[in-house]
Amino acid sequence: MSPFVRSAVVLGLLCATGPLAIDMFLPALPTIAGSLNSTIAASQLTITAYFIAYGLAQMVYGPVADMVGRKPPLIAGLVLFAAGSIGCALAPDMNSLVAARVVQALGGAAAMVIPRAIIRDMHTGPQATRLMALVMLIISVSPMLAPLMPAPASSRCRAGGRSSPRSPWQPRSALPSPCCCSPKRFSRSTAPRFVSPPCWVASRRCCVIRFSWG
Repeated sequence: MSPFVRSAVVLGLLCATGPLAIDMFLPALPTIAGSLNSTIAASQLTITAYFIAYGLAQMVYGPVADMVGRKPPLIAGLVLFAAGSIGCALAPDMNSLVAARVVQALGGAAAMVIPRAIIRDMHTGPQATRLMALVMLIISVSPMLAPLMPAPASSRCRAGGRSSPRSPWQPRSALPSPCCCSPKRFSRSTAPRFVSPPCWVASRRCCVIRFSWG
């Protein structure tokens, strides 16, 4: 496998962690509502909270990655994403699950924004277009693979007519956590080092933020 393709695989897996956490979670909403003795409407709040935190966090990771470099915020985001995934699996009630989903989204936003900046740092012109196309190809595969992951949400764990404490959605929620750690380890030997951008890039981004927010 050439270094170009390896970089595409690493960056594609990083970008796919956020969408994977959504596509694996959606089929399990009815099971989650029954397992936590809540309603389906309340379980849908986990999706709303995820999207809100996911969108807001992307506006933060961009300027931070320009000022301190790509690697520190990316690693911090992966740690947050893994912690949120484990928190989802261990959530005892719906409120805890919503909070864990927010943490998961705050970390997953880094894996969506920073790899695209890395592509621009590594290549320009046709090479950057080709690498972005390969990354998007990997991202597009994740919605098809998510329903095939272990612990299908359609199966119910029942004991005496009641939901079992070990419902099948819990291992499904924790499954993305090793997925975000594997690309991090794989990138040590395949992806180039992520260097900080020039000082004028960070200062220009700060000026834009100050102007936008008054």
